[in-house]
Amino acid sequence: MGIKKAITTLLILIIVSSLGYVFLTSKKIDTYQESSIGLVVEVNVRNLGSYPAINVPLRLAIPTNQENHQYVKQIIYLEEPEKITEDYLGNKFVHYTIEQINAFSSKNLTINLSLLMKSTDYNIQKDKLENYDDISEELYESSLINYKEDEIQLLARQISSNSSNIVDIAWNSYVWVIQNINYQQIPGEWDALTTLRNKEGGSAELGNLYVALLKANNIPARRISGWGKKFVVGETYQLSTFAHGWAEFYLPGYGWVPVDPTWGKNHRFDYFAKTYSSHIIMTKGAGIHFMKRGPFTKPYGETEIKTDYSITINEYSNKNLSLKRAILRNIIYIAPTMFLLFLLYKKINQRKIHE
Repeated sequence: MGIKKAITTLLILIIVSSLGYVFLTSKKIDTYQESSIGLVVEVNVRNLGSYPAINVPLRLAIPTNQENHQYVKQIIYLEEPEKITEDYLGNKFVHYTIEQINAFSSKNLTINLSLLMKSTDYNIQKDKLENYDDISEELYESSLINYKEDEIQLLARQISSNSSNIVDIAWNSYVWVIQNINYQQIPGEWDALTTLRNKEGGSAELGNLYVALLKANNIPARRISGWGKKFVVGETYQLSTFAHGWAEFYLPGYGWVPVDPTWGKNHRFDYFAKTYSSHIIMTKGAGIHFMKRGPFTKPYGETEIKTDYSITINEYSNKNLSLKRAILRNIIYIAPTMFLLFLLYKKINQRKIHE
């Protein structure tokens, strides 16, 4: 009986002390993992026509530092850009003008990126929420986030009437979009009202509607465009497989909190108030794309230009930062082992009794 009691006592002490540490040391923003990602962005501009294309403009977004989520370690341009610009939302772009692409020829542009991504849990304490300061600038309406439309206002009021605070509104809006809007990729990009009426849309549309519902309830929110993919070293991905849209809402004391209604359809609790290395932010704001090719000159006759965008992952490594998660992981592994030892001891003891 001494061994049995010792095993049981040890198991209880491990679980109780570990859970006590986990729940008594919760941080507002818990960063539990860092991921170093090295990748190559390649843009291939091809002339499919029979005549040259002259002065082909191209604008490419480059990632910027995002608090609690992503940090740019290095950017290397194999072809020096004409200029680098920044818009009012803090998005940065490099600009190129390809002087001439002959018929059935192509031009490649390459950017090497090194990023540090952080996986983070936002442990939001609903009983300690702070008030907003002046948020008028964050509630502007755009053609895609048309939150002042009556149908969106009505739905937003319905959601808020069943919510007790800002975070509840954000969560209930998220759940409403997940449950009521079917995921369906569409050409172009629909505004929030069109998405609501059609009850379907791609990741950009789900993000647009979510942002509109929050803004209709006076919660600052914004659309995010970027790369959504569980990246693997050595793999090359084409634009259609990783271009992704999601959203963020602003919460005093926490900053911009990420929400992904599209991925949340399959894993609801994993994509509200959490960041991952699978989500790389390229631009903030609805309809602001991370690749844009402008009109070009066709002096000798009609021609056709196609632009392909791909990324290749050449480095991916993770570093665990959370003692809390290490403890929980150890509980998961240790508890079954201790239980098996207990069963083994019990079985051996029973044999001895029968002998």
